[in-house]
Amino acid sequence: MRYFTSDIHFDDPRLNLYSRDLVFKSAEECDNNYIKNWNALITDKDTVFVIGDVAMTLKGLEKVKQLKGKKILIKGNYDEKETSKYDVSDELLLQYFDKVITSGYITINNEKVFLNHYPINGSDKYFNLVGHIHGLWKVQRNMINVSMDCWHFTPISEDVIIFTMNAIRKYYDQNVFSGELECNLKFKK
Repeated sequence: MRYFTSDIHFDDPRLNLYSRDLVFKSAEECDNNYIKNWNALITDKDTVFVIGDVAMTLKGLEKVKQLKGKKILIKGNYDEKETSKYDVSDELLLQYFDKVITSGYITINNEKVFLNHYPINGSDKYFNLVGHIHGLWKVQRNMINVSMDCWHFTPISEDVIIFTMNAIRKYYDQNVFSGELECNLKFKK
């Protein structure tokens, strides 16, 4: 099975930025909970696509060794040398991940899907799996935010991706996408 997640931010004390402070008392508690949830779901036969921002420190990156499964990293801002909070490189990340890329395509349910950390870099030709914005929103018309903050601190399965893509296309109405409403688009403060 394939799974998806993003914005793990191992060893990040800024819990209040993502409302993680409502659930956890410390970064260590958050990290341990995520590792427990991951390993309860993922087997060594599974593949997990981490769509950016895995760790904030080298100590945090070390926690990736505790996670089961084949791990593919689609780099986010904290996985790039220029914007990382520690001395990171692709060579270092490849010690923890089976593959490290900037963005890529996979096929889900016979459909090409684009994986990229940043929603703003999403494709208008393909469905997108993104991260970066933590729990600010979960879905758009052609995107699913796979951040752990949206999915109860657990990676989500390909089956959930398929189910959600179907719901977006067939059942969600304009209220789900209220950011596109004329009153929101024209609002100026």
